[in-house]
Amino acid sequence: MKMNTLPIKQAVTADSLFTVLTKWCARSSGNKNDKLRILTAFASGAGVKAIAPLLDIFLADGNAVEIIFGIDRNGTDRRAVSELRKLQRSHGQQVRVWWFQAPAQSSIFHPKLYLYEHGRHLSAVVGSANLTRGGLADNFESLILHENLQRITPIAKSLVTIWRMFAEPRSPLQSEYLTELSASHARRLLKKLPQRTKQEFSSHVSSDNKLWTPLSKLRLPRTGKIRPREKVTAAKVAGNYLIMDILKETRHTQMQIPLAIVEDFFRVRRHQPADVNIRIMTHDGTTQPISRTLVTSQGKTGSRLMRRLEMPSIRHQARPLAVFFIRLAGQREFAFRLIPKQSVFYKTIDALLGRKGQQGAGKRRYIVGKRGDTNWKTLRQLLTREDL
Repeated sequence: MKMNTLPIKQAVTADSLFTVLTKWCARSSGNKNDKLRILTAFASGAGVKAIAPLLDIFLADGNAVEIIFGIDRNGTDRRAVSELRKLQRSHGQQVRVWWFQAPAQSSIFHPKLYLYEHGRHLSAVVGSANLTRGGLADNFESLILHENLQRITPIAKSLVTIWRMFAEPRSPLQSEYLTELSASHARRLLKKLPQRTKQEFSSHVSSDNKLWTPLSKLRLPRTGKIRPREKVTAAKVAGNYLIMDILKETRHTQMQIPLAIVEDFFRVRRHQPADVNIRIMTHDGTTQPISRTLVTSQGKTGSRLMRRLEMPSIRHQARPLAVFFIRLAGQREFAFRLIPKQSVFYKTIDALLGRKGQQGAGKRRYIVGKRGDTNWKTLRQLLTREDL
């Protein structure tokens, strides 16, 4: 793996921070232990939304994203906070976000650093670009790309030290400068921050399309055309739904699927090799669809046919929990939403499965139904409900 250091001549050539992030996310598709860390003084909703489909790909199999953004002098806007919360709700513990506020009377939070940790190596972009649409592609910026540094090299250690200086604040910094973006803190920031930061120009669809133009030269694995997040309405549900228990699986990120569900809901013969396109559903949109394999295995003894589906967002979730799947229009297109055990709505689903659920292997319960049936009035809330 060749180490390299070179300038990113953004707004002068086709190079940009955006294309670098695209390559990193594409490169990590299928990996489980890579990490993307972002320090940005300011963030805009347009900037976060632009990279969201890339992060969906990066996170699809278990990688992690950590972002620290600043709010000094109103450099971050409300929409950025909303878009970052979407990422957190979509991917659970895989995405962690903090906001940093320095004492603005004397200094402000102003770093810009993008770290990509992959195996024993680290790549980084250091320079002047914020996580805004302009910072990603349109602005003239001073940016240096370090590629494939061995983690043991002095420069790699220095880059990680910069991250840790803000992620783990110590004197003269204070721990209260850094706050994790919880739901309550997000509500606070949505009241405090401006509707649109002065760091970002007005949002136009044509500008978004311009930003994505370089992707025509880059292959994004396991996904088709980049799709903006869109809300799922009842009308977009193509008939079938599934609700099911997720029990203690033999693997942390693979959900075991009873063969009856493979055939009745996913419409795949129990022995048939198949890929399905899966999105994660939240109240405000679905993630980029990712092609996933319906894994075939024979169990520990090699004598029992089993099918599994990779779902990294179930990692670290208390069991049992429930999952709600819907079939979307198109060839093997699906979306799901997790219903955590500690949520209020889990009690409703648990009671429904208790009354009407069929039994799979062990104590697993499930219901395969159709839009409009007697359960649908309860379940359709999961399409748009914000607080489960």
